[in-house]
Amino acid sequence: MKTIEQVKALGAPFRAAEVQVSLLERVARFVVVIGHGNNPAIDLPVRGNPNDFREVVSEITAAAMEMGLIHENSIVAGTDLDALQGLTSQEGVN
Repeated sequence: MKTIEQVKALGAPFRAAEVQVSLLERVARFVVVIGHGNNPAIDLPVRGNPNDFREVVSEITAAAMEMGLIHENSIVAGTDLDALQGLTSQEGVN
């Protein structure tokens, strides 16, 4: 994992990012999509009692924009890791 300053030094603001959220594990990961296998990530705790993963994605996206990691035209995808785990558990794969 990288610090915010280390990620910014790679060329912020970035055009694309992904926010991966697990409310069950109370953790989120902000992944900057640079390409060429170089997609640095920052792990963040989930604080408070968010209603769903979209709320966490919105908060992290707003903070990343405020910190200059992304800009208003950046593409940000959100992934609900708990929902993905539910899909794999239903299929009998862990």
